[in-house]
Parts: sequence; C-alpha cells; structure tokens
Amino acid sequence: MSTAPVTIPVCRSADLRATESQGDAGVGNRSTVYVLTNATQDPCRLYGYPGMAFLDVAGAMLRDTVARGSAY
Repeated sequence: MSTAPVTIPVCRSADLRATESQGDAGVGNRSTVYVLTNATQDPCRLYGYPGMAFLDVAGAMLRDTVARGSAY
C-alpha cells in the first residue's frame, strides 16, 4: 500500500505578515530587512522570491525600488 505525498499549499498574501528587522547603512546606502511570518495555524510554502510593494494608506502602490540580494 502506497500513501500519497503530503502537499503543502503555497502561502497567500493574506497568510503572511511582514515585519521590519534590523537594516544597515553605509557609504550613502541604506538597507532594510523585512521578515515574512506565517500568520495562520496551517503550514504554507514560498517558492522563489516573494514580491513586495509599498502601499499608501489608500492602498495605492508607491513608487520605490525593491532590490533582491545581500549587497547594495
């Protein structure tokens, strides 16, 4: 008898909370680290790089540059 593998669903935006962590600054550059946390009781998974956007109080997207990586 064979059992089917467990499939963990992909996290939805509503499942995640982003919090600001300690960033760094130097030579005219500034970085901020954001930590994503699963806000539900159920497991979920991320695949690849999550997208990110900054919104104003009305929910409209603000123009900003989001860079992925560990260097300036």
